[in-house]
Amino acid sequence: MDTKTIASQVNNYLSDSDKLYQDWYQGLSSPTTDTSTIQYARLPSVATIKTSFQNWFEENEAWIKQKICVEWDYPHKRLESQTSEMLVIALTADGLTAMLPIPVAATLATVTILVVENRLDALCAGTGESNND
Repeated sequence: MDTKTIASQVNNYLSDSDKLYQDWYQGLSSPTTDTSTIQYARLPSVATIKTSFQNWFEENEAWIKQKICVEWDYPHKRLESQTSEMLVIALTADGLTAMLPIPVAATLATVTILVVENRLDALCAGTGESNND
């Protein structure tokens, strides 16, 4: 996915948080890779999807902290990014979305949620600081 496409999708997500969570849920729970199959099941409520995201986040928190906070140096990259959109693009462009423990179809939505809801700010607090006392 090119940067322009990512930026466009992120802007769509920023203007419609319900769509953001619905795309995350659908990407995570795709029952089949058969493109000829049409899914008729109703989506759960956005509140239920948000709870599912919270559960996923808690299950993967240590991994996310290691990969994004420490190895990618999120606190430093956060300072370099002027907007949430730029930060999501940077995370995506650096290939971190490919490493997330989640299906590829849900990665952009996942990163957008992590950035926009400041989950990475909270999770990575203190990880980029030098402790040379």
